[in-house]
Amino acid sequence: MTRYKVWLDQQGLQDLDPAICIIDLQEQPPSQLLSTAARAQGDGVFLARRARQSLSVTVRFAIREPHPARRQAILHKVRTWAQGSYLTTSDRPQQRLKVQAESLPTLQSALKWTDALSVTFTAYEAPFWEDAQPTTSAVSTLYLPGDAPAAPVDVRWLCVTDAPEEVTIVTPLSHITFRSLPLHAGQELVISHESGTLTATIDGADVLPHRTPESSDDLLLSCGQTSAVTLTADGAAASGCIFSARGRWL
Repeated sequence: MTRYKVWLDQQGLQDLDPAICIIDLQEQPPSQLLSTAARAQGDGVFLARRARQSLSVTVRFAIREPHPARRQAILHKVRTWAQGSYLTTSDRPQQRLKVQAESLPTLQSALKWTDALSVTFTAYEAPFWEDAQPTTSAVSTLYLPGDAPAAPVDVRWLCVTDAPEEVTIVTPLSHITFRSLPLHAGQELVISHESGTLTATIDGADVLPHRTPESSDDLLLSCGQTSAVTLTADGAAASGCIFSARGRWL
């Protein structure tokens, strides 16, 4: 009987074959980069910056199939399954982690077929658990769940004026300004993080080079609170904006 359940891109490991039994889910402490500065006098240092670099989860399971050839066939299914992107687990419902397989399981002994196997997944681009479903708002405030410091916000704006000279999106933590966008009435500006990094497009064409040098590197909102987020076109508040973000969790 499988007590725990694991999915990659909504495909369950436990559903690949009845012989698979998930034994344990092991989340390692996140890898962090600490930047420090020496004190002018005395002992100790100042913590200047703490940045989470990666987060790993190991899934331990058994294949309760004594026949060697069938056992190898099941393991092949597991290795193929492990190439997915978004990990969800039964102990973190409604959350997901964007991962890649760090180590794949191998059968080291045909004799010891009851031995536990494992596969490790690591998140690099976004080393936080995030809400499986985004929080969306069509007004200028958005409550973002979570206990992580911050999460990126996506924006969709259907332009109703012709060729605004300057478009600015502002949150309490960041701001991005675009100048001379090739944007006309009826077109949509889309700011997204679906690829793992910030993108800005109009009708699928990249417009990130129109971002001003003074702009923030990303659009961020604090987790666990309500924040204001606004979009202005040539200084006037714009309508037709949709803001969305996925709450992040430690």
